[in-house]
Amino acid sequence: MKCGQPGSTTLRKTLHWHPEWVGLTILLSPLVYVIVASALRKSEPVAVPLCPTHAVKHRRALITAWGVAAASLVLLGCTFVEIASAGGGEVVGAAFVASLLGLLAAPLVGIAGTRLLRPVFIDDRIVRVTGAGPGFLGGLSPSPWPPG
Repeated sequence: MKCGQPGSTTLRKTLHWHPEWVGLTILLSPLVYVIVASALRKSEPVAVPLCPTHAVKHRRALITAWGVAAASLVLLGCTFVEIASAGGGEVVGAAFVASLLGLLAAPLVGIAGTRLLRPVFIDDRIVRVTGAGPGFLGGLSPSPWPPG
């Protein structure tokens, strides 16, 4: 679906979407955002075919994200042990900050590296997505529906 080559692997994903204006409710409160987004969320399961090259890229991104998270947790544990035994220091402080940054970065690496399709609209009849590659899109027949 990314490049138009025959798929060797099919990933099963559930796409979630809510209207864009819902994001503004986070300015009121994160709790309000969660409640409104949950109430208005539409979901749809999809099967995404991937060629061997893109399947490897997807798997590599997952492994990298989990590796960063695991290394950050180990580093965080080591800093706590060092703080408890020696009382800290500049190196321990830097390691603590690095571990927290790693824990924040790991999900972002995972999301960015494994995002295949992005839903832009979901209702009871239609699922519109972006992210399919031009090689895939070029093999499709023209849509019978007007754009929009």
